[in-house]
Amino acid sequence: MGVPNPPGFVGPTGKSALVALYRSISSYFVDQEVEAKVLFGLKERDLWETSRVVVIDGIFDGNVTPKALDAGAFFAPTQKKSANNPRELVSWPRPVTLSIRGVDITNVDSEAHQTEAMEALIEATLQGIQNAVDPKSGTAVGQANLDWGRCQWLKPPVQQSFGMEFLLGMTLKCVFFDLAQGVAFPTAVIGKNLLDTKRSGRAAFVLNAGGGTATVTGLNLCNLSYIGQLLQLSGAATSANNGTFPIVDVLSSVAVEIDNFAAVSPDANNGAIAWKVLALT
Repeated sequence: MGVPNPPGFVGPTGKSALVALYRSISSYFVDQEVEAKVLFGLKERDLWETSRVVVIDGIFDGNVTPKALDAGAFFAPTQKKSANNPRELVSWPRPVTLSIRGVDITNVDSEAHQTEAMEALIEATLQGIQNAVDPKSGTAVGQANLDWGRCQWLKPPVQQSFGMEFLLGMTLKCVFFDLAQGVAFPTAVIGKNLLDTKRSGRAAFVLNAGGGTATVTGLNLCNLSYIGQLLQLSGAATSANNGTFPIVDVLSSVAVEIDNFAAVSPDANNGAIAWKVLALT
């Protein structure tokens, strides 16, 4: 997505980027018929005799002795071009650990079989992260919002167990927001979510094309939930400006930046281009 913070699921409503990532991987496994469970929380790591991926908050090294898990640190906001309502409070490079256990139950005495099962599950997990779209919000939460960390192998602490456990470290890029100010909505809950009431129109402009992106203005009540969704444009004079393009940033309440390497500006039909925001499915 080209943005440093996962949009659409953080802020005063308490939606979690980590939970969205967990839901995304789980949904991907179901869609691709991956024979492994996707679980959330350190307590779920006790499942050893079947294939599973456990999403763990913080840096986990395999030591089950009660202790504090490193949760990273808060920093000044990094997303400078986002719409300023709501105001960004802090960015949070959030450490996350995936506990991956691939098991071949057809031959538990063969380390080669267990290694193949483990590597197949690691690959499926990476594919799930790369293609992660939260099935609840429709927001892309995949690899562009992650930095990879260290990995390690562990033997399961279970007598007569087989295979290995793979701990995959990563950093999930999150951000917290202040409450929205000065936006008129029917209810307070909708105001907090910054949900717009109009996601289409016929007065868009294509500007500032270059470097693989273009600015589209003339929109209505843009907000951070647009990032990662798709903008459909039609009626442009230049054919390359027509189509469906990922939204990579929100520049103001009426303008977004899209990913379109072939964009041309200005367009002869600026001010009369039809637009529609589409949620990813």
